[in-house]
Amino acid sequence: MNLHLYWQSFGDFIAMGGYGRYVWGSALVTLALLAGEQLLLGARRRAAIERIHERRDARAADNVADDLPDFNAMQRGERA
Repeated sequence: MNLHLYWQSFGDFIAMGGYGRYVWGSALVTLALLAGEQLLLGARRRAAIERIHERRDARAADNVADDLPDFNAMQRGERA
């Protein structure tokens, strides 16, 4: 396998034949967008979990279980 480097130095690599500002600028913008996406996804996940907890707590406070039939009373023959 013939590995031929097109740059004579690290500075030439960074310069990318005069197009370095576009290449590295594009790379930085892409990385920034990917990082921002991860941050936004994390925030949305935390907000969703918080909504789930709020709904669970609201249901517990409203005693939703009181709306269910009393099966013990039904077994005793009483009307619930």
